[in-house]
Amino acid sequence: MLRPHAEELFGGSPCAAVGCGGTATSEALAQPAPERMRSRFATVGQMIYGLMTAHEATHLGQFSAWRRAIGLPSVF
Repeated sequence: MLRPHAEELFGGSPCAAVGCGGTATSEALAQPAPERMRSRFATVGQMIYGLMTAHEATHLGQFSAWRRAIGLPSVF
């Protein structure tokens, strides 16, 4: 569940940020990524893919650290 402050954290809703609903065109996804992201992602499409997979996976991996911090065993 998203925190109540998702709009503040994401600069808008997460769906707006990634174009939920399949409305992004091939041309839009092929545009260069924003300057600050270009060292990791060449295009907007690559950036969206990276943020929706690897970025979220990193945060999900933090659950194991929190579990250990409160005395529960590691998930894996």
